[in-house]
Amino acid sequence: MTMNLFLFLFAYIAVAVNANEHSNHLYTLVLEQSQDIITSTTNNNNSRNLQVGPAQQRALHFYALGDVPYLDREWDSLPQQMKSLSPEADFVMHVGDLKRRSSSCTERHYTDFAHIMQQSLVPVLNTIGDNDVVECGDSFEAYALWKSTFEGFDDKWTKPFVVTRQEARPENFSFSHNNVFVISLHVIHASFQEDPMLYSVVEDTLAWLLAHQDQMSQAKAVVMFGHTFPVHPKYAAIKTALMEIVTVHLPNTPFLYIQGEKHKFVVDNPIPEADNLLRVIVDKGGIADPLEVVVDTDSEIPFKLKRRALLSDS
Repeated sequence: MTMNLFLFLFAYIAVAVNANEHSNHLYTLVLEQSQDIITSTTNNNNSRNLQVGPAQQRALHFYALGDVPYLDREWDSLPQQMKSLSPEADFVMHVGDLKRRSSSCTERHYTDFAHIMQQSLVPVLNTIGDNDVVECGDSFEAYALWKSTFEGFDDKWTKPFVVTRQEARPENFSFSHNNVFVISLHVIHASFQEDPMLYSVVEDTLAWLLAHQDQMSQAKAVVMFGHTFPVHPKYAAIKTALMEIVTVHLPNTPFLYIQGEKHKFVVDNPIPEADNLLRVIVDKGGIADPLEVVVDTDSEIPFKLKRRALLSDS
């Protein structure tokens, strides 16, 4: 046994024994730490996945990641992370920023990323980050390139659900699966001065959100994705609509909002008035494996999260 493998096993066993788990009325969180990124990403050991139980006991099982790949080592590790996902999961979601701000917005960059994600054993869904469009100089040209690469990308896999996309904004998608409604929203961190296309983006995304309120009301839980949360004034109309849906129309429905952009793992509530809303900010991809999420609509605690760190949080 190599020293690296020994350190990895020791770290894994120590975390398991310490039962490093957090919970509240909406979620439980299991934390793990690897001391060897190579071992953790190449060793496909499904025992490290969440104990999700038989399929009939869960509504939705997926992974989420974002803000990756930026560095060379992330380009190297991401393919193995995709290959190591549990094949029992329903999908994996990339919440945007597939490149760092300073890197070029070339067709090859997008296609190289797409090639990596195609190695996933489960369907891949994704949305747009500001680095993918706004930081490219010509946001309209970059957006067209993103669409040509990723519109309908999930059709490369057989899925147990049907994805519907907004015609004007294919990154805005939705589907229902086992009484869980999933919706993606184009919400990024940028100003109208940086990206004039945002005027129409906000209008289209607001319309997409409002158009699916009835479907949300028929679900036992709702999962939302965006690159960031609509806190900037430019997204005020979207935040207001979201608050009204969560607090007024569906106060008894649990909502999970998953985003990236901040690069550090956070679990919180961005709207204090809504105790049925949970937000999760995923790690920058090189810091942790894709976050594993199980939605169990029959449980008193509907959202089960598992974070496996690759680097120290210190």
